[in-house]
Parts: sequence; C-alpha cells; structure tokens
Amino acid sequence: MQPKLVTIATFDSPMQAHIARNSLVAAGIVAMISNESIAGNAWHLTGAVGGVQLHVRADDVEAALKILDEQESIEFGLTDTPNAEYTDDGDSEFDQEYFEDDNDEDAAKGSSDLSETEADRLARRAFRAALLGVLFPPLQLYSYWLLLLYMFEPSVASKSSRWQVAGAWFTNLTVIAFLIQILTPPLPPKTID
Repeated sequence: MQPKLVTIATFDSPMQAHIARNSLVAAGIVAMISNESIAGNAWHLTGAVGGVQLHVRADDVEAALKILDEQESIEFGLTDTPNAEYTDDGDSEFDQEYFEDDNDEDAAKGSSDLSETEADRLARRAFRAALLGVLFPPLQLYSYWLLLLYMFEPSVASKSSRWQVAGAWFTNLTVIAFLIQILTPPLPPKTID
C-alpha cells in the first residue's frame, strides 16, 4: 500500500516548486511535484488546475512545513541571525560612492525615458515593424503607415530615431523590391528577325 500524499504548498511556476522540493529532499523528506508540465506548457491554465503542487507523505507534513517556513524566512531576509561576514555601518566611502553612482545612472535613465517624444516612438515602432515585415511582409504596410505619421509629426526626433527611420526605409524598400522580383513574370525572350 502506498503512503498517502498531502499537498503542503502550491506555486505559480515549476521553478519555485523545484526549489522548495530540493530543500525538502536535502533534509531527507520525500517530496513530489504535480501539475508541473501543465504550468510549463500551458501557463495560462496553471490557476485552473490549482497551481504547481508540492506533496509529501502525511507523516512528514509538520517537518516539511517547518523547513519551508525556514527557507522562506531566509529568502526574504527575515532571519534573526546577523551575517557575520558583512556588516554595513554606512560610513564606508566606497559604499557612498557606489550608491551615488547608481542614483546618478538611474536619474539619467529616467530622464532619457521621460524625454522620449512621439516621433521617437513612431520611429522605433516603424523600425520593428520593418524588421518583422521581413518574415511577414504585410507588416511592411504598417511600417509605411508609421513612417508616414513620422513625417508629419511635429515633435523632434533624436539622432538614434533618425537612424531607425533610415533603417526602416531601407528594410521596407529591400523587401518590396524582393517581392516585386519574385512576383513579376519573366519577360519573354527577344526574337531576332
């Protein structure tokens, strides 16, 4: 007779379930995962089947829950034991310089994101549509439409956006020339009288 299995946890992804299962197996508790393939292949159905479930034997439920609680507190930094290897007193010049550099980079990134104009967005979308149009030629028409909107957009585009517009035009024209070459019938040979 097989032992009764009890579901002790459910997860959104198979990876989270395997991390928990590995913790239990390392502690000597036999654990199994169900619904893993459904969550991996049809992720939108994960909620319908109850998530990725972690099962243990009925005898091991208390020990398994204790291990998972300890693992969760370690993951989120909720342990009471301080890390003996590193203590942050906040006075280190390196720490201050490091965090100031990060803040400067974040501020620069944030300001560049805020300064993106409608012309920049149209250029980026036209370039992407042109590249995807190589695989699916009807997207070339959408790219042409975006380029037309770009031409009449009053906002100023950045230098990189102008390069994207040039790339979109080049890609569109190349694809159209290739399609015309393939779709037009060959000319009949000339007859010499």
